[in-house]
Amino acid sequence: MILRFLKIILIVAVILVITISIILLLLSMQPFVPNNYTQIVKTGGELEAKYLAMGASQVEHKIGRASCRERV
Repeated sequence: MILRFLKIILIVAVILVITISIILLLLSMQPFVPNNYTQIVKTGGELEAKYLAMGASQVEHKIGRASCRERV
């Protein structure tokens, strides 16, 4: 009787783990913000307009070294 009860609990726990894993996997595949966010967003103020605006310069990447004090 107790063994049957434990089997049922174990099966339910495995199903829950599998379901949560699938949900997390599906959520991780979808972007949180659309690709064209900066074009479609309606800014509500001066600060948002300043920081969402694209600059005149094109930036590909930057490589730099951190000093010993800046390392985390």
